[in-house]
Amino acid sequence: MHFVSNLQIFFKNCIKFQTYVKETKYIFIYFGMSFFLLFSIFYIYIDSLLYIFSKEFLLNIDSSKFFFSDVRQLFWMYLKIAFWVTSFCMIPFFFLTSFIYFLPSFYLKELKVIIFLKFLFLILYFITLYIISIFIIPNILSFFLQFNVQNEFFMIHFEAKFEEYFNFLIKLYIIWWLSFTILFIIIFLN
Repeated sequence: MHFVSNLQIFFKNCIKFQTYVKETKYIFIYFGMSFFLLFSIFYIYIDSLLYIFSKEFLLNIDSSKFFFSDVRQLFWMYLKIAFWVTSFCMIPFFFLTSFIYFLPSFYLKELKVIIFLKFLFLILYFITLYIISIFIIPNILSFFLQFNVQNEFFMIHFEAKFEEYFNFLIKLYIIWWLSFTILFIIIFLN
């Protein structure tokens, strides 16, 4: 009799585990489809994204052109822009989905702390994007673009290469976002 009840508990737990595995599979499928759809939309509107990313840069230089040495380089740059913009847009969605997935496993006390951290993370994410876009990037660009030198002895001319500029922007966004997040986590844990 005791063996039969243990076997029933085991099968109930197996069924629960299968349910969790199935739910996890659906979440990954949903996340992958969302990523692909958003990537496709951003790739279709890549010209608008190029303008958004290069507006500050093009306003501060004399020529309104970027330098590309190969057609493949432009294609890979389009894919890279669409991928990174999609990734930045999917970060809040990923954390919200993971929060909802793990929601039943928390106690009420833990849930309050995690909800607070969740909102703090999202607020920091959007504040960081705003601060970088409005304050940091224009100041950094004005600093770097002061190096165009023209005098009677020699001339230094700046040729804008979008791939280098975009890689710099991505690194800047990631570093500042991680810095803000780590700073507030350290403050919160103390």
